[in-house]
Amino acid sequence: AGMGLRPKTKEELPIQVVVPAYILSELKAGFQIGAVLFLPLMRGSAA
Repeated sequence: AGMGLRPKTKEELPIQVVVPAYILSELKAGFQIGAVLFLPLMRGSAA
């Protein structure tokens, strides 16, 4: 739905696609780092 021609280069990607993709990738990385730092603390306090 709404699929036009595919861009041939990165420069042809619209900013409406690039910005949300960048934000989601940064949020994903942040949650992964947070889980790595926080989960060992949770396991240690449960014992």
